[in-house]
Amino acid sequence: MSSPLLLTVVTILLWSTCGIFAKAADLSGNAALYLIAILSALLSFQVSSFYERKQIFVPRLVDLFSKKFAFASLGFGFYWLWMGLSVARSNNASLPMALQCTWPLFNSLFVSLFFLPNKTIPKTNFLSKSALGMLLGFTGVLILFLGDQSLESHTSLTSACFALCAGASFGLYSAYSSTIRTHEHLNFLILSCISGIIVLAPWALLDLDKLSSLSIEHITMAIAFGVLVDGLGTFLWTRVNSLLTNRGLNISSMTSIALALPFLSAFLLYLFFGELQVFQISYLIGLVFLLSGISVCNKK
Repeated sequence: MSSPLLLTVVTILLWSTCGIFAKAADLSGNAALYLIAILSALLSFQVSSFYERKQIFVPRLVDLFSKKFAFASLGFGFYWLWMGLSVARSNNASLPMALQCTWPLFNSLFVSLFFLPNKTIPKTNFLSKSALGMLLGFTGVLILFLGDQSLESHTSLTSACFALCAGASFGLYSAYSSTIRTHEHLNFLILSCISGIIVLAPWALLDLDKLSSLSIEHITMAIAFGVLVDGLGTFLWTRVNSLLTNRGLNISSMTSIALALPFLSAFLLYLFFGELQVFQISYLIGLVFLLSGISVCNKK
């Protein structure tokens, strides 16, 4: 497929099922399931590498101690660590899924701070729109948090903080990945999976006593999650970035479609698990503010 629009739509549909897989596989119940998911994503990336290049990618020892490896750990490692801790402290998956959608805001912030071309000084218009986007976005975050009545305040605050950490982690990961050359993107995804396994391994060891409670159904769902959501979804989004770059187009032309993601995710959670957040006025108002902030940041 060579249509960025079609690839983007397929990616968003895949990512919108993230909450369903998380609930169905009970990902919050055992950290080992996250490792299974990332191992499945790693396998899918290696299959893609073998299909395209007739070889698999094996990182060098020096790669494991590089700056690239540190940034790679933010994608599949620390992102899922924070999300897992957030979902485990929430009675619903809708709020964590909505709050982690702050990653485009963090992405815009980190690009502005750290990844602009050398000697590039942001213009006043650029900075003012960034500030406006951040203000709108985090106003939405505050409304989402204050409007959630499903949890005790302490637990809700902890869950929200972890979800925001996940958004910040993936935002920095995405900002750095924009510096990766097109032909190295697949290798970077493989490195992200390897670093993610290293980050999550200690967490999984702490949950060893829960291994006996894992069912075949949960393991199967975790594998499907890794292949479809982490693997195929991330691979397709990377391909969208590559196609748009090669054609001289801006990624923001496709990012606007991703604004439907939290609505789709919340609606699917309602259909499959009866979560009613999608019908809460505060949830919808919070999402409007959050997505407006993201839209402003994307257009600047």
